[in-house]
Amino acid sequence: DVTLLSLGSSGAFVNGFEDESSAVRAAAVRSAGRLAERCPAFADQCADVLVDMLADDIHAVRLAAVRALARLADFQLAGPQLHVCLAALKEDNAELRRGLRDLLAGCGLADTDCLRTLLAGLLDNLARYPADRHCVWRCSAAVGRRHSGLLQLAIADLLCLHPYLQGAEPMKEDPAYTAVLLAVLNATARLPQLRALLPPYAKRHYAYMRAALPSLTPALPALASAPPITAAVSVNNEEFFAATLAKVRAELQSAASGRRRLRPLLADLARLARLTPALAGRAAFAHDWCRLAAALASPTSSSTCPDAVAITYRLQLLYSGQHAETVDCL
Repeated sequence: DVTLLSLGSSGAFVNGFEDESSAVRAAAVRSAGRLAERCPAFADQCADVLVDMLADDIHAVRLAAVRALARLADFQLAGPQLHVCLAALKEDNAELRRGLRDLLAGCGLADTDCLRTLLAGLLDNLARYPADRHCVWRCSAAVGRRHSGLLQLAIADLLCLHPYLQGAEPMKEDPAYTAVLLAVLNATARLPQLRALLPPYAKRHYAYMRAALPSLTPALPALASAPPITAAVSVNNEEFFAATLAKVRAELQSAASGRRRLRPLLADLARLARLTPALAGRAAFAHDWCRLAAALASPTSSSTCPDAVAITYRLQLLYSGQHAETVDCL
């Protein structure tokens, strides 16, 4: 049988990849991705070239390369290829970053060093783009779930464990620690032997992660018996949100209420907005609204008026025109 490969299509694709026109390069990348999806032999030949196209100067070509690589069924990244992907992940384009994270979540890794490099790159991406934290957490969870065997060899480095000295307990609300712990917990769901390697604080933090990020935290019955960190962890997020708003109303209606008494309640709302995707919009709105109410209830000072004006502008800019059911929580 005569196939495209025997007719020299690989050379034609190489010419297309090196063409001076970005439109030609993007078209060549898209065509290579479609052909690689149907021809495993061609996929093996063009994988390295498609990864190299992630370093192209034109955004459309890089995005086409991400989509083409996503078509490859069993794609494994080695060290040099992973560095190219992580370099492209730094780009200031949300669509490209989202596509690369989906690609990294589904591809294979050659060794443990690649796993460490990938997680370090995700943490760097989290520091660069804090608004992408949920996407980074989802990618980290998928990496741990897919590479549980590799993670078993790197868990001591990832959690900064010492052979005989007990280190400081990380803050459970730290986004970087959340990303690492999600990878570890998802790997533990696939490889139960990892439970013996978990430090005591990770076992305690599992209850918090299960309540704050239930869609990303797997069910681990062996860890579910660990005592919760705080009473709020055992409460449903919706119930906790409603209870916090009720406390805010009571504080604002009380003649003796002060701004200091509202601070922990505002911190709870900010935490819900940051860690709970299902409540992010409502909790963020409630947080801003309560800050405005607290500013207006405080005695007029040089700092209160600018705060009230800034918060009012933010509320008008973000929430004007919303339906009543969107803000009926207040």
